[in-house]
Amino acid sequence: MEGKKYDGGKPSMSNVAGKTLMSIAEVFDFGAGKYGKHNYRLGMKWSRYYDACMRHITSWFDGEDNDVGETGLNHIDHAICSLIMLRTNIHEEVGEDDRYVQKKETPVPDDIEVWTVAKPDDIEIGMRVARVDEEVISYIGKVTSLTMHKFSDRHLVFGKCGKDNFILATGDTDIVMSTDDYIATKDPGPIPGIENWAVATPDNIEIGMIIGYVKKGVISDVGKVTKITRREKDIVAVECDIDDTRHGAPFTLGKYDTDILYKV
Repeated sequence: MEGKKYDGGKPSMSNVAGKTLMSIAEVFDFGAGKYGKHNYRLGMKWSRYYDACMRHITSWFDGEDNDVGETGLNHIDHAICSLIMLRTNIHEEVGEDDRYVQKKETPVPDDIEVWTVAKPDDIEIGMRVARVDEEVISYIGKVTSLTMHKFSDRHLVFGKCGKDNFILATGDTDIVMSTDDYIATKDPGPIPGIENWAVATPDNIEIGMIIGYVKKGVISDVGKVTKITRREKDIVAVECDIDDTRHGAPFTLGKYDTDILYKV
């Protein structure tokens, strides 16, 4: 009667020649004495295993059977050990995969329109612009008019696309532009009925100014400044003759706010 052992589908180690395993083990013994047992399992750059393997393979192919310089053991055994150490690093996810992989840029199909984030200094008459909301692009149209305002280290652009107006400030990322089929045209100048606005700051806001609140490129009038109740270095408290649904009355204006404008 014979005992049972279910090992179907498992690798049969008896298929590997014992003498070959013994000669490989001799190389590992030499390495353990020189570097410490299982030192290779700490990991290193994978290219170093490749380099060592190729050195031994090249020496063997050039006619030198054994490593005469140090171990006296067979170069093929050394090469196999290098591959086993590399495979162990891969299995145990240690070391550094430093193989060279050439990065290739994926070509953009000709029928795909490329959009980039618009900046006040880059946008021009004739460019197509659109608004991005949660990675969805809603098309606005082609720029027909621009008015630039500069203040401190920031810029503000008021643009018009057909019947739609938009405002673009330094640092905004929700307006994108496309230069596909873009042909620069001469600025036709101000369009009648479009008022000029600039960003209000704690330093420039004054009693009597007409101020407005801008959201998603749309200006809603707040009203005329009637009182400044508090002015500090980076913030000012203001009262207006019309309640502002966002700020209430009075409201505060900070140094870095860009959503309150005043009529120039």
